[in-house]
Amino acid sequence: MLIMYKSSFLIFVFLLGTFVYATAQRSDTAQAIEVDMASQLPDVVIKEVAVYRQTPMAFEKLNLADIQRNNHGQDIPLVLENTVSAVATSDAGNGIGYTGIRIRGVDASRINVTLNGIPYNDAESQAVFWVNLPDLASSTQSIQIQRGIGSTTIGGGAFGGSLALRTTSDNTSPYISIDNRFGSFNARRHTVQASTGLIANRFILESRLSKIQSDGYVDRASADLQSLYVSGQYKGDNVRVWLNAFSGHEVTGQAWNGIDSTTLADNRTYNSAGTDFGTFFPAYDNDVDDYRQDQFQGILAWDITENSLLKVNTFYTRGKGFYENYASGYGFGINFADLGLDNIITDGGDTITSTHIVKRRWLDNDFYGFSTSYTHSGIEHLDLIAGGGYHRYSGRHFGTLPWIQYAGAASPDYMYYDGSSIKSEVHGFAKINYNPINRLHLYGDLQLRQVNYEGSGIEDDRSSYAFEQNQLFINPKAGISYFLQDDHVVYASYAYAGREATRADLLFSTKDANGNSTIRPEYMHDIEIGWRGTWGKSYLNVNGYLMRYKDQLVLSGALDPVGNALRINVEDSDRMGIEIDGRYQVNSWLNIRGNVALSNNRFIDSDSTGATVTQPLAYSPNAVSSVILGVEKGGFAFDLINKYVGKQYLDNSGSDAVSIPSYFVCHAQAQYTTSLDCGLELGFHLRVNNLTNTKYVSNGYVYAGFPSYYPQATINAMGGVSLRFAGKK
Repeated sequence: MLIMYKSSFLIFVFLLGTFVYATAQRSDTAQAIEVDMASQLPDVVIKEVAVYRQTPMAFEKLNLADIQRNNHGQDIPLVLENTVSAVATSDAGNGIGYTGIRIRGVDASRINVTLNGIPYNDAESQAVFWVNLPDLASSTQSIQIQRGIGSTTIGGGAFGGSLALRTTSDNTSPYISIDNRFGSFNARRHTVQASTGLIANRFILESRLSKIQSDGYVDRASADLQSLYVSGQYKGDNVRVWLNAFSGHEVTGQAWNGIDSTTLADNRTYNSAGTDFGTFFPAYDNDVDDYRQDQFQGILAWDITENSLLKVNTFYTRGKGFYENYASGYGFGINFADLGLDNIITDGGDTITSTHIVKRRWLDNDFYGFSTSYTHSGIEHLDLIAGGGYHRYSGRHFGTLPWIQYAGAASPDYMYYDGSSIKSEVHGFAKINYNPINRLHLYGDLQLRQVNYEGSGIEDDRSSYAFEQNQLFINPKAGISYFLQDDHVVYASYAYAGREATRADLLFSTKDANGNSTIRPEYMHDIEIGWRGTWGKSYLNVNGYLMRYKDQLVLSGALDPVGNALRINVEDSDRMGIEIDGRYQVNSWLNIRGNVALSNNRFIDSDSTGATVTQPLAYSPNAVSSVILGVEKGGFAFDLINKYVGKQYLDNSGSDAVSIPSYFVCHAQAQYTTSLDCGLELGFHLRVNNLTNTKYVSNGYVYAGFPSYYPQATINAMGGVSLRFAGKK
């Protein structure tokens, strides 16, 4: 395995040398470059959050073909797992259900995600629950990934990266497609998509319906997922309007407990969910997470003049669901007093003080808002984008008891805990792109975010809580890029950002003498320096970064009651590293693509003697790489994928006893498409994961000093057939 990794790395180093040599030999007599700002701006739907080739920041983009090539029924994190500095994980082990992604060791709660320029992160946890919109990849046209703080985006501040997804399409031809996939662990995905094409030269209506099911690699980590997407578009002479609706319903078996090291060695698919941590057998069969989310978007783009654009986004997201647990108090029962209930007195005069129960923990929430931006490019060599917006979230957390061992102890609608919260945000930003002279590009960006967050109530353990946060964040960014040649640019940028704590940070952190959370906002300085070069279908990007934090909220390794990772402030910490990614087109049908990220991630502290010590940051591998051998010829495409992730610590102690070993996995995927005379396109698809049958772990946590792990699936496959019939424009 180590030999395979070393071989992959050597291949990549060879490619790097080839690119550098080619650059040195290239003539430096390129013609003067007049950077056409308008032609480089991204799709209008995500214009205010995206970047382009002159922007002095680290980014990459996946187009529709890239996404479709990696879309085999798994969630977005698995589609992106081979991008730069990315580590993906799956609770169920096979990429269906709850999944997550980290970029540069930073968890998803600090990765800003927008969907058509509209915030998608959960407002309270700031996490991204991809399972709420199943099969989103099948409707996604492009994904832009920015690493570091990046350009100003909409929603919570980006501390490790940002993802800008676009689902709107300009496909003017009508079509209908059916895609059916079947795989290991009884996995299956059925997707139907259709579009009217352009009607009366003005309207486009497209839709998708998906059904995904899986038993999961981990025991009882099943998934039953449904989703619907509908998008309508109006194309006027100067105005374009999009109305989008996303609906998702997920029912998944809980798999967030993980397993200890002994069980990992002897029975790695074991799942304690439903057994009250091994005290109740057979396992309770409805230990599930059941959640529905609907999101509605309205997007207006108005070309006021040839050089000015006004854009308005509105949205409303509705979510409601629960997760259900059997609880027996490790066999001793749950005290009635801990549920806010009275003891039971039997007819014989005996007092019953505890009971077995089934509990449902609910989340009922609404999230809505608007944002607007104005783009002007009428001034010579200068582009300006300015905008702002308002978001408001209201959420209710409460628990019910659908079953109690002793009938009549409580009504079915009794709430043993109840709390609510409101979070609002007002933000404004301005971005300037300026070309003072040929080849030179200057970038400036300033964002202001005012966040007000308050909550109160009773938690699951019957403890009361109340918090109120009012914070203003001023986030400036600036950079410079210079074109050495028409396809080679060097750049440098500086960014500063601050962001607020999450609900779990405030509720489960240590408290001061007045009962207030000691958690503080976190702040970061981000310096990025890099070079990008392109030769036809080949390219190479090199980026170095230093992310210096003040009061960084780092993962402690522990979990909250819902399974989300808990964090603590560390006063001084940093992440620094180098990222290299590229593609080498060997000939017309063979290419090699890949990336490698080498980093040092640490926090600085003092020991009992006052001496300065450094410790590695949790979940931050020092090496992450991916190398892909690709074949494309006619309608056939094949990828051999090699992924390496270095050792990860589960807390900030730097102890090997609470770490995840490094791992190397190899996957293969192939597809063949052919067009028939009747206008039908027929496709065959196959993906084989973990060809080497490696028993590896990609995620874990620490509780009371003991590590738990999330095992990933051994060799497994997913394959199927797709049909697409396209009409004429």
